[in-house]
Amino acid sequence: MSYFKEDSPFFRDTLKQYEESLLEITGTFKYWSDKAAIAHIKGQEYCEALKDFYNSIEEKIHCEALSTYKLFLQQISEIMQTVVACNEGIVYSLSQVFPVELGPFNTNIGAELPPLKKIYEKLQKDVEMVKAQTITYKKTYAKKNPKNTEEHFLRLHSLEKQYELLRFDLYSFLSNNSLTGQLLAVEQLLALIYSIWSFTNTGQEQYKSKEKDLNKIAERISQSRKGLITMQESLRKEREVEEMKNMFTKIPQYKDDKSGYLWKHGNLITEWKRRFFYIKNSQLIYLREEEEIQYISLTMSKAFESKDHENLFAFEIVSVSPQKKVVLLAESDAEMKEWIYSLKKCSEQGLLGYTESEYTCADCFTCNPDWCSLNLGVLLCTNCSGIHRSLGSHISRVKSLQLDIIDPVIKELLIELHNNHQNIWGEGFRPPKYCSVEDKEEYIRGKYQHKSWITKIENPAQALVAGIKEKNVCKMFQAILSGAKVNENGVLHLAARVGSVHTVALLINSGWEIEGKNSEAFTPLEIALLANQKEIVEYIVKVISI
Repeated sequence: MSYFKEDSPFFRDTLKQYEESLLEITGTFKYWSDKAAIAHIKGQEYCEALKDFYNSIEEKIHCEALSTYKLFLQQISEIMQTVVACNEGIVYSLSQVFPVELGPFNTNIGAELPPLKKIYEKLQKDVEMVKAQTITYKKTYAKKNPKNTEEHFLRLHSLEKQYELLRFDLYSFLSNNSLTGQLLAVEQLLALIYSIWSFTNTGQEQYKSKEKDLNKIAERISQSRKGLITMQESLRKEREVEEMKNMFTKIPQYKDDKSGYLWKHGNLITEWKRRFFYIKNSQLIYLREEEEIQYISLTMSKAFESKDHENLFAFEIVSVSPQKKVVLLAESDAEMKEWIYSLKKCSEQGLLGYTESEYTCADCFTCNPDWCSLNLGVLLCTNCSGIHRSLGSHISRVKSLQLDIIDPVIKELLIELHNNHQNIWGEGFRPPKYCSVEDKEEYIRGKYQHKSWITKIENPAQALVAGIKEKNVCKMFQAILSGAKVNENGVLHLAARVGSVHTVALLINSGWEIEGKNSEAFTPLEIALLANQKEIVEYIVKVISI
């Protein structure tokens, strides 16, 4: 079939199944049409016997036989109409589904099935003729051949029995529900194939009408992809060049006692005065005739370069408490950057409560880390914090030292663990600072997720108890990393009784239930109250109230 050449294997398999079903039904009809032909021959013999019988019996018997045979002919006619209707129904269904390619199947069906309707119409005419001749034969034949009457009756009975059996088989087959089900299944299958075929043809026509537009869009996408690849490559090269430059660029150093000359606004708007400035107690101070003048508070402030200013090397300081904004002029670009860097770090120190210049990132040694991992006990730079965040909060809970509110006890615990992170986590082979992001991510995953370089303790539960009694949070953390069970009975209660607030904070931060009860049905808070641990009581109450 021509329209199946470009279709998918599904269409070819479906068509094959359809052809097999159609051939099976055609063969079945051929078999039963042969049966009908045999019945027709028997019917002719039956008709001839009836002719003799009608001429050899009395008029009453003749009339009863004639009416019975007429009823039989009517049933046979209905059967043959059913056969012809089935044949025509299949042909019609196929012609509706495949109006062009139906020729071979239509021809086969017409050749296999005999003209049964015409045969039985002729048989009915013969019966009518017998009916007409009966009146003439019944008077003369019985008188001339009385001995042959019984013989004709036996012959007629035998033929009638054979013919009835054939007729019953044919009628049973044609009225069988399985045949009707097969025909309905074939029709539904053909309707489904036709609908899919029509939908596919419609889609093909629409695709052909839009093919030029789609090709243009594909070309544009290809060009855009090439442009993006080129841009990505150029950005990668620029990044490599920038990283190489940064290796030899002097990084501004923070100085908590930064001082030097700057230009500030005088009493007049256009007037600039040169004054000696320095940082002291989170305040920017300048000298005026040996008198210290507090210029602006740096506790909650922001310093940045003023690029739109008419003068060179200008930078602004914006303070929140009290609200104030000032503009200063440095004497060089390097001096301006150093002042901005020192002012920022001074502001951060006021927020964090400790001097960050003492700390570096636990994974790449970058100075002044801005992030931390609460459950891992390390400080992190911005780049490493992004990798830690990608590990998931179940491995590393990343917080900002500037934007997030961290409890002072947790902050002290964090600093204690960070100072000993090399002994706790180990180092392995640390990649260089200029390594790729993939290499750094692999190192961080091996260090924290797979715990590749930690020194495991043989008896972590015993070491955890010893760390609580010694108030050694680093030893406790090593025991937890080595496999000490979380929520082990009595551990948090022991820390609340004999430990410190940092040991309790470490256990709670590591997953111990703060309201769990020991064997005596006491909670850690009740144990701390009984042991008169005021600091621990205050911390537990604060955690419960959050």
